[in-house]
Amino acid sequence: TDVLMLGCYDGNKNTATLMNIPRDTCVEINGKHRKINSAYSHGKEEGLLACIEDTLGIKPDYYFVVGLDAFRSIVDLVGGVEVDVPFDMNYDDSSQGLSIHLKKGLQTLNGAQAEGFVRYRKGYADADLGRIRAQQAFMTSLFKKCLSFNNWTKIPQMMQTVLGNKNINTNIGLDDALSLAKMALNLDMENVQMLTEPSEPCSYQGESFVSFYEDEMLEVLNKYFNLYKTPLTSKDTNIIEISKEYANIYGNTEGTSMGEIDEN
Repeated sequence: TDVLMLGCYDGNKNTATLMNIPRDTCVEINGKHRKINSAYSHGKEEGLLACIEDTLGIKPDYYFVVGLDAFRSIVDLVGGVEVDVPFDMNYDDSSQGLSIHLKKGLQTLNGAQAEGFVRYRKGYADADLGRIRAQQAFMTSLFKKCLSFNNWTKIPQMMQTVLGNKNINTNIGLDDALSLAKMALNLDMENVQMLTEPSEPCSYQGESFVSFYEDEMLEVLNKYFNLYKTPLTSKDTNIIEISKEYANIYGNTEGTSMGEIDEN
């Protein structure tokens, strides 16, 4: 659960949005501040859904937990994905069975190579945020491949292969998956938004976290994920902005920035 994405498809507007949620995002679980990637250990899929609903005030209809084997299979099924590798990537970790060796430049990656690309993080100056941008670039290219004419003719086979994969856990059935896929037949890539939650890294009680920007997060939720007329407000969510937490603790509600908090 180190790669978390929240997606929304609006069939009326024929738009799709996918937002990365950094794994270290600070949320409240069982009354304690924790990193969101630990939510899965508190009830698996249902535990993660409950955390999303409590934090963001929206309840996703479907979930997909995609194992690494399944990820590789999906990429191979569509015939590989073209990406522009920003620099040479070389990394070996026998404990994870991970061996990444990619050359810089535009190329079509197979499943094993794509796994290495989306998991690599050492060469980015901003570590996880750099990896998130690479994952978004990969997902954009994957969407383009799946929306191509040749692959749409394979939709039933693709759905059966994906949903039947033992390394994918999901609560969506084949009929619903096919229905959604048909609705998206005319989806234009210009109507696909790739976002990262509004947030920044910070320190909190001796740990490294990623803290939401509450106002900006509410704006994103209402613009891209809230399909109802009534806007979400802070009363509907449990968005933790750590600078505000510190301000409340120390009685300083003005002029406090995340940088000042980290230094003090």
